[in-house]
Amino acid sequence: MQKFALENGVLFVHANLYPYLLREFEQFCQRLLRFPNRTVFIDLTRCDFVSTVFLSTMIRAHLEAQRQERRLVIKIGPSLEQFFVYASLDKTFNIEKIG
Repeated sequence: MQKFALENGVLFVHANLYPYLLREFEQFCQRLLRFPNRTVFIDLTRCDFVSTVFLSTMIRAHLEAQRQERRLVIKIGPSLEQFFVYASLDKTFNIEKIG
């Protein structure tokens, strides 16, 4: 199974985000921002762990979306909700809580 998939402006993450996946994740984020949609998504609902090294990539994608007058939404499930809230990432990113 692929760890990442792009479909209609949604980047689906099918694996926990460990540092060895960073380069591939960065490439998928760049491709995501090429979609013409006004709102694009990173779907982390199938992910239980995000290494902090991924935060800078998500922040860059968020800022690039804003620069393009677009919106990046990060979908998270219950397993990541506490992490995003505790780290105040829910104040930085547009978060959609699923489940």
